[in-house]
Amino acid sequence: MRKKARLANDSAKYKFDKTLTELQAKLKVLPVGVAPVGAWRYAFTYEIVARWYPDLAAQARPISRRKAQKTLVLRHLQNVAAATRDEVFRILDVLGWTRGEFEGTVGCLIEEGFIGQEAVDWIRAGTLLLAAGS
Repeated sequence: MRKKARLANDSAKYKFDKTLTELQAKLKVLPVGVAPVGAWRYAFTYEIVARWYPDLAAQARPISRRKAQKTLVLRHLQNVAAATRDEVFRILDVLGWTRGEFEGTVGCLIEEGFIGQEAVDWIRAGTLLLAAGS
C-alpha cells in the first residue's frame, strides 16, 4: 500500500501511518489478514469496510450519534479501567469530536452513573480520573 500511495520512503512513514490509523478509526478500512512480505515477512492486508461488512451501515443507522459516543467512551474506560479526561479525549480525537461533544458525553455518563470521576493529585494536581462502573 505504501508503494502504491507513493509513500514508501522513510520520510513519508509518519504520514502513511497516520492516514492509515485515521482510515481505520473512521471505519473506512480494516485489517483482514497477514501477508508474508516486508523485512519482517509480516504485514497486514486491508480491505474496505463496506466491502467486508456490506450491511454495517444499515445496522448502524438507527444508532444516534450521542449513543455511539457514550458507547465508545464507556467501552474504552472498561478496557483501560481508568484514564484522565485528556487521555480519553486524545484517544477519540481521531474521530473528529469537539471538546464540547466529548465533555457532554462524559457528563451524561457521569450523571447516568456509568462512570465516576475522582480528583487525583498524585498524577497531576487537580486531574480528574474517569473510571467505568464507579
